[in-house]
Amino acid sequence: MEIQHEKENTKRCSKCGRTFLLKDFKMRHGKPRSICKECARDQERERYRKKHPRETGVFLIKETGRIVERTKFNVKLFWSPAMIQALKTYFPNTPNKEITEIMGISAWELRVKAKELGLKKDKEYTRKQSLESLLIGHAVSKEKGYPGSFQKGNQAGKAYWFKRKTTFT
Repeated sequence: MEIQHEKENTKRCSKCGRTFLLKDFKMRHGKPRSICKECARDQERERYRKKHPRETGVFLIKETGRIVERTKFNVKLFWSPAMIQALKTYFPNTPNKEITEIMGISAWELRVKAKELGLKKDKEYTRKQSLESLLIGHAVSKEKGYPGSFQKGNQAGKAYWFKRKTTFT
């Protein structure tokens, strides 16, 4: 009886020929498909690759004038000596957003290359940036009407205040 029950809950994949439980098949219209989830995933990947071909190799992108290497899964940007020198010049005291716009690269590529070269922001520059952000935050807070702290005598949240229970015997 138990063997019959197992056969009802299993199915053979028509692609790989292995036997799986029904939960290992994708369902279609309430019934399990003829191929297992693993084979279906491989089939969908192959279909996507055929529909979206990707050339691999080293290419020159005409719009930016950059040389890139494409593999199946990622794109590697080749850095010219002039680009590296510009990065070393701008990075310590220029916002990353400006550098990415000037050089035509993504923020991620900028951070990776700066870390690779051991570049860091200038301490005085970061201090000024944080002070400027703090002042902007205070101005926006005052503009919106947030005083920044509770006024003396404020009873907000009184229902949740800690109540001390003291008993003297």
